[in-house]
Amino acid sequence: MYYNIALIGFGGVNRALANIIGTDPEKFYREMGFNLRIVAVSDMFLGSVYSPEGIDLDLLTTLPAAQGACATLPNGKVTADNEDIIKNSNADIVVEATITDSMTGQPETCIDNK
Repeated sequence: MYYNIALIGFGGVNRALANIIGTDPEKFYREMGFNLRIVAVSDMFLGSVYSPEGIDLDLLTTLPAAQGACATLPNGKVTADNEDIIKNSNADIVVEATITDSMTGQPETCIDNK
């Protein structure tokens, strides 16, 4: 049994999660009775990628931290509709690890409210 995962944000935390899943993909099955498969990633800086069969984790975890880098992956793109990638994915689990405001702990936005 697989649980499909969508990642919102692909900085240190979600990149580490992808690395853990990719390093020993059978570990979750051995210990908990299920496998994990990353099917979507959406990042404001890197872009988005969606693959219903699962994203190649070797390619994903070695993705450079460069603007639009997701466009270099199969099915990757840079789009203003990153949210739709997650909404329309077949994800069972969504993991959000986006930039937060260190003062409020709330997610930061692209909009300058000043």
